Amino acid sequence: MKIKLLSKKNMFSYLDSILKIDQIQFKGKEKWQKENFIKSLPLKFELSLWAEEAGQLTGFLIASKKEDVCHIHRIAVDPTMTGKGIGSKMIAQLAKICHQKNLLKINAETFKKGMIRNFYLKNSFKIMPLQEQKKYALKKPVDRRAKFLRDSIVIEKRLKEEKLSKIVAIHQPNFLPWLGYFDKMAGSDIFIILDDVIFGSKGKNKVINRNQIKTPNGPSWLRVPIHESFLKNINAVTIDNSQNWQEDHLKTFYFNYKKTKNFEKIYPLLEKIYKKKYSKIIDFNMAIISLFIKVFQIKTKIVFSSELKVKGHKNDLLINLIKKVGGTHYLAGLGGSQRYLDEKLFHQNGLNIIWQEFQSPIYPQLWGEFITNLSAIDFLFSGDLSKVRVKNHKLIFA
Repeated sequence: MKIKLLSKKNMFSYLDSILKIDQIQFKGKEKWQKENFIKSLPLKFELSLWAEEAGQLTGFLIASKKEDVCHIHRIAVDPTMTGKGIGSKMIAQLAKICHQKNLLKINAETFKKGMIRNFYLKNSFKIMPLQEQKKYALKKPVDRRAKFLRDSIVIEKRLKEEKLSKIVAIHQPNFLPWLGYFDKMAGSDIFIILDDVIFGSKGKNKVINRNQIKTPNGPSWLRVPIHESFLKNINAVTIDNSQNWQEDHLKTFYFNYKKTKNFEKIYPLLEKIYKKKYSKIIDFNMAIISLFIKVFQIKTKIVFSSELKVKGHKNDLLINLIKKVGGTHYLAGLGGSQRYLDEKLFHQNGLNIIWQEFQSPIYPQLWGEFITNLSAIDFLFSGDLSKVRVKNHKLIFA
C-alpha cells in the first residue's frame, strides 16, 4: 500500500472513485459534491493525500492550510479495506508534510460521538478546549453556529509539542469476563486492574464472582462462592472453599461444551486452573483472565491499581490513575460509564475520553439461537480461534 500526494491531475483521474467512497462513508451526513473536491484552497494539493493498493484507490484525505494550521476537510477509507490502518497512515504522512511546511498543528471538525471522533483521538488528536471551540464557532455563518456547538467538536494535533498518546483502560478483575472486556484491553496501551476499591454488596459487584454461559436451557449462571465481603477491598475478598464449586464448574463446562470445536484444546487449560486451590477471588479471576490474554495474543501492559498507591473517588480516582501511568486518553465502555463520567473534568485535566465501540461477533453456538454477551469462555469453546488477532487497537474475530 502506498500513500501519495493527491495532485490536481490525480484528483480528476480518481474523482468517481473518491465520490463513491465518500458517499458510503458519509451516508446520511453532509455529502460532498464534485465541486467540493475540485474547489481551490490554500496548499490543498500539497497537503491532500490518497492511498493506493494494486492500482486501486483505497482512501483519501483532503486538507488545506489556514494561517499556520493544516485543516482536514475530509478523510475516508474504502469500507472493504477498513482495519488495515490506512487512515492512520495517511494521518502520519500528513504530519510529516506539515512539519516540513512549518505548520503548528492539524485540526478537523467532527461529530461529538462516533467512530470518526474515536479515530482521531487514537491518532494523538485532542479535543480543543471549550473556550477555543466557541471562538472557532464565531468564524462560521451566524445560522450555523448553534448547530455546530450542539453537534460538533474541533479536535487538534499539535505538531511542535507533540506527545505520544497513551490509551488507558480501567476495569475490575471480573470472573470469566465477556468479549468486550478483552476488546477494551486490546484497545489500550495500559490496562489497570481496579483491585483496591470496596467490593460492596454481592448484588452490586456480581461480575466479580459470577457470569453466564450457554446451556440447553438457555443462559445459566456460574458462581464462585465468597465469604461476606461488604466492607472489604476486592483484592481482600476470600473464596468459600467449604463448597465443592471447582468440581461443579468443571462438570458444567464438560457437559455443556464437550461437543464444541475447541473443547479438546480449551478444557484442559481450564482444568489446570480449576485444579489449583485459591483463597482470594482476585487470584482465581486473574488466572482465568491470563488464559484469555494468552489465547487472544493480547500484548497490553497490565497494572494493578493497588500498586499505584493513588487516592480519589469515582472520576477523581480514574483521572489520578491515568495520570499516574502517564496516560493521555481514557478508553471508556458505553454502559455505566456514560452515566457517571464527567467529560468536562477529564478535559480540564488534559485527558480525552475514547468511547469503546464493540460489537460481539456472531459465531456457531450449541443449543439453538445465538445468545450474545455471555462469558467469553463460550467463544473460546465454540469460536474460530485461528482468526482472532489484535490489530490497530482492536480485537478482530474474522
